[in-house]
Amino acid sequence: MTAYVALYSGKRPRIFVTFPADNSGIGVWFSQLHTMVRWVLIGEPKLAIRHDGKGRPLYGVVAAAAIDAPFV
Repeated sequence: MTAYVALYSGKRPRIFVTFPADNSGIGVWFSQLHTMVRWVLIGEPKLAIRHDGKGRPLYGVVAAAAIDAPFV
């Protein structure tokens, strides 16, 4: 399984996680900020496998990140 985790810093922070083989993904856009912020990926993303109610595997990725944005 291949997954891409992209963290975009700046005044318009966003996160993208994509799975090219399944042509799927998710994006999260945050409100525009007045100051520049920076994401930091904490450790390496790791493969996650869970099973649905019928026992079929569900593949994903687990990652931890921090951002130096002000708390509102």
